Amino acid sequence: MEFTRLFLKAIKFKLKDGSMSEEIKGVTMLESSDLYPAFPEQLYHDLDSSNSALPKGDAKLTEGDQLSDKIAPRSFASLQLRAKNAMRSLFALKRERMLVMCTGRLIDPLATAYDMVKEVSGIEAVIAYAPTKFELFGNDKEDGILTANYCLMSASGASVKLAGQARKSTRVTRICDEGLFTTKQVTAAVVEEETTEPNKDLKELGKDDHKVALTSLTSVCQDGLFEAGTLAAASGQDDSHERDAKSSECADKAACSQSRANYNVIIMPCVHLIEHSKWLGMIDACLAENDALKLILVGDATDVAQLSLLWSTLDSAIHTDVVLEFPVVGALHTLGGLINHYRLNDRSGSDLLPFSRDALALLAAYSCRISGDRRYLGLTELSLKSLIYEANRFALRNLKDVQCPEAKENAADSQDHISCSFVSRYHVLKAIAALDFRNNFLAESVLREHRDRQLLISTQGAVVGQINGLSVIETLGTSYEYGEPVRITATLRAGGEGDVIDIERKAELAGQIHAKAMMIINGFLTKEFGSEQPLPVSASLVFEQSYSEVDGDSASLTGLCAVISVLAGLPIRQGLAVTGAVDQFGDVQAVGGVNEKIEGFYRVCRLHGLTGEQGVIIPSSCVNQLVLRPAVVKAVAEGKFHIFTVSHVTEAVKMLTTVDWGDAETENTVCYRISERLNNVIAGAQEQTWYEELTEKVKDVLAKLTGKSVSTDDKDDKAAK
Repeated sequence: MEFTRLFLKAIKFKLKDGSMSEEIKGVTMLESSDLYPAFPEQLYHDLDSSNSALPKGDAKLTEGDQLSDKIAPRSFASLQLRAKNAMRSLFALKRERMLVMCTGRLIDPLATAYDMVKEVSGIEAVIAYAPTKFELFGNDKEDGILTANYCLMSASGASVKLAGQARKSTRVTRICDEGLFTTKQVTAAVVEEETTEPNKDLKELGKDDHKVALTSLTSVCQDGLFEAGTLAAASGQDDSHERDAKSSECADKAACSQSRANYNVIIMPCVHLIEHSKWLGMIDACLAENDALKLILVGDATDVAQLSLLWSTLDSAIHTDVVLEFPVVGALHTLGGLINHYRLNDRSGSDLLPFSRDALALLAAYSCRISGDRRYLGLTELSLKSLIYEANRFALRNLKDVQCPEAKENAADSQDHISCSFVSRYHVLKAIAALDFRNNFLAESVLREHRDRQLLISTQGAVVGQINGLSVIETLGTSYEYGEPVRITATLRAGGEGDVIDIERKAELAGQIHAKAMMIINGFLTKEFGSEQPLPVSASLVFEQSYSEVDGDSASLTGLCAVISVLAGLPIRQGLAVTGAVDQFGDVQAVGGVNEKIEGFYRVCRLHGLTGEQGVIIPSSCVNQLVLRPAVVKAVAEGKFHIFTVSHVTEAVKMLTTVDWGDAETENTVCYRISERLNNVIAGAQEQTWYEELTEKVKDVLAKLTGKSVSTDDKDDKAAK
């Protein structure tokens, strides 16, 4: 993937006399190309050059010329290099019995583990969703899935039969959709039918009896106990009949024909063992006695940590993580391979249409937004798969308003309803819009309150001590995130401890991280203006019209700029909103949710009217997070909205107040104005109160009426009368 360089544009302001100010050093105004990831790779380069359907030479490619159906299928499990490395160690080392996969809740961990086992070892694992005690450990007559007989191929090539416990009768049962276990293909089943002669060898059974046994097994499969697959020849033998060792050896070799080690691989969720902690000792016994048993446990970090407290054996297992972020290089081929894998392996995958290159690029951009960094794809498999099938549904449905010239040209007959033969960018956009529409009710409700002026946010003018901050709100249940601007105000009073009073913290509406951010603001102000003597003033800071708990440090830059504004008496431009964290030296640090914050303020500005002077100030380290919606990118391209990046608080103050930071000796700078203000407070040269101002005005009026000056005492007496 190629990244466009950031264009440093000269940022200037028009002064009152009509002249232009000097350039603001360190501030970057981003171009529209910096707000969205680019994917230059082409799909048709990897296709067969003999394909005559592709354009030749410099012919222009259309959206339907590059489709994903020629990309090699690739499962989500094949992308997990770390987990596959741990899986290889599990099967290569006989002493290892258990693997713990720490996964997230946004993927199907059991299906991912199953695909990974099949790709690494070729073994069809058994997925145990919620097995009972009998299904795990069996009884005196039947083995459970943890005690089933399996064989390993020895170094000499002879098969060695392994058994957890000796049983009179052995049956391996795999239950599909209606039950608790599932396997995509049953390659071998060991079935021993109960007969009138329990010690009778299967070889001694007559042909009719053998047919009856196979018929019974087939009926079990039709009843749903086995999933669609191929059943190998069933055989069973009691331990007392060692005289038929040669026949048994042949059967064992047939069972182990697919790999050198035919392990009994069981995949289970950690949460099920947490709920049945009494079984952990029995599982330890099965792992110790059955060398062919390989147990794979999956769960999120919380489940794994909780199970490790209950089960010390888990500490000695192989641990690995399931990664959800992947480098963006080759993103289109990665997503195209996933789509083809779904088409070939999912039950409803046969209906999936091929995706165009532009559709894959949009899916890649959506994945970058999920990861929070456009250099990486965030493949949250469940949500991504849902989006893929949703876009495919729109492509399959006959739409009147869809614009697809390729489908119109290839249509056999002229109809009003035309269906595209592939999933285009339009369909993916519609799927994303549908997903957003289902969950954005609260965001639209807040926008309605801005329209009715129930929430007061100024997007024009300049005000002292007032600034627009940016916040991200996550809804409960749907986990939908949207940005909302918040008005932050600061006031000043003489005296006090010289600190910044956080009203949210006083009202117990702030979290610990927010309290830390306010203390960092105090640290910066003390370093700049109170290093020699304590500050003679105190400031108060509040999030206006905020009635819920506030947490995080992303508003520390915003609050610091508001306090500096009130200290210097400089108005802040209301058309700009600010987000970012700061340290005690004033360096601006990265924050999260930048896309949602920018889009939230843009919607409010668009509601009140775009003037071309509105925008957002973000940390320069957050540029790689930007994957903005097309509406914002278009507004930036047209010059109606702007996005600035800063790396220090002095740069943000210059953008907000149009005044240089300077120092205490240089006039008409922020530092000079603050120093003069503090010196006046210390010297007691405070501004006149309202009573003193009224007294002076009354004195002047009486002097004009009487033609002579009035003393202060006489003036006070007359004013009292």
